[in-house]
Amino acid sequence: MRQSLIKLKTLLNYKIFIFIILLFLLIRPINLLINVNQINRINSKKITGTVKDYQINGNKLTIKTRNDILIYYFKDEKELSDFKINYGDHIKALGNYELFKNNTIPYNFNNQKYQKLNGYEGYFKIDKLSLKKSKNPFYLIKNKITSYLNHYEDNAYYLALITGNKSLLDSDIEEMYRVNGISHLLSISGLHLGIFIFSLDCLLKELHFKPKYRFIVNLLLIMMLLFITNYSASLIRASLLYIMIKINNKYRFVDSNQKVLCYVLIILLLLNYHMIFNIGFIFSYLCTYTLLSIKISKNKIIGLLQISINTLLVTAPIVIKLNHSINLLSIICNLILVPFMSYLLLPSLLISIIIPFFNPFISLLISIFNGINNWFYQISVFNITMPDIPYYLIIIYYICFYFYLKHPKFIILLLLFLIVIRIVPYFNNDYLIT
Repeated sequence: MRQSLIKLKTLLNYKIFIFIILLFLLIRPINLLINVNQINRINSKKITGTVKDYQINGNKLTIKTRNDILIYYFKDEKELSDFKINYGDHIKALGNYELFKNNTIPYNFNNQKYQKLNGYEGYFKIDKLSLKKSKNPFYLIKNKITSYLNHYEDNAYYLALITGNKSLLDSDIEEMYRVNGISHLLSISGLHLGIFIFSLDCLLKELHFKPKYRFIVNLLLIMMLLFITNYSASLIRASLLYIMIKINNKYRFVDSNQKVLCYVLIILLLLNYHMIFNIGFIFSYLCTYTLLSIKISKNKIIGLLQISINTLLVTAPIVIKLNHSINLLSIICNLILVPFMSYLLLPSLLISIIIPFFNPFISLLISIFNGINNWFYQISVFNITMPDIPYYLIIIYYICFYFYLKHPKFIILLLLFLIVIRIVPYFNNDYLIT
């Protein structure tokens, strides 16, 4: 048995590139199959499936099934008020497939490209819709949880932080989080999973559960969270990484958590290669790999400052590419609000689910959190407008960043790189400075 483990460890240590080659060999035929499937569905006049996710925005209903996006417009207020839909409902729709439209303004959000990268060529515009309630016990539990959280005064935050559903959050609030560089606090990811598992683990220790039984209960929690959050890319990454690190700690297949993270990446891309185009997935991996690669100080304040600075550096090119700006104040914002969320708001919110009369305290915490967040948002002087970055410069930046992880003195090179990107428009007649 021991010799077999040693052989397996050697294989995992030195044959990772074989897995990478296999990955790319598999992607091509899968891509072809998906394209054929999409062409067939575009000609469909009837769609059936199970409601995985849905959102009502004004008179517009958007439904996601396993393979399709469906859109329906309510005819009047009465139809909207009488309409009932739940997760897991069986849907039958008649209508026509329409392709997503390309953006007409350069550098604006390209919904057609975004949806295509997520595996959708178009959407099904519904003319007639019928729903049948599901008897699946897992969906019944999910609907009960959603309904229960909806009864709270701050239901938008309960749903966002527990189920990952941000549809009830005000767009101005989401914009504030985005500009301040703390959007990750509203996405179910490693931070939230860690708090959930830590809380449950403390309870199980008090009940004298053995480590292996605690691990099994934690796995059940992970499976439930994945199902409730519709298998969000960042939570899948965090969950699989947690499981594989636990297994690696016992059997020592590989000698570092960075390698474990690489295997997790390969496994997930083999299961669904579209994940590589998911922004949350990219951010999650870049930040996790960086934090696993740096030596974090034992001093909590200095450690948090290191995490904030390195998170800003590793995500800077993508943030600039998406937003055409970068907020230097996000370092301080994360330094204050991440501990606030980790040690106070999220644990208190979990307690209030069990003890409902705790809810007024949650409202106070959310008000304080948003007050601090808004104060940082009002300070716009550190939110620096940046030009669009060509992809080859992004590649060069990340090569420099890799060397920075090995030799921290290369941070000067990274900062100079960002400064050069900022001043390039002043020496290029193709740019319009306003």
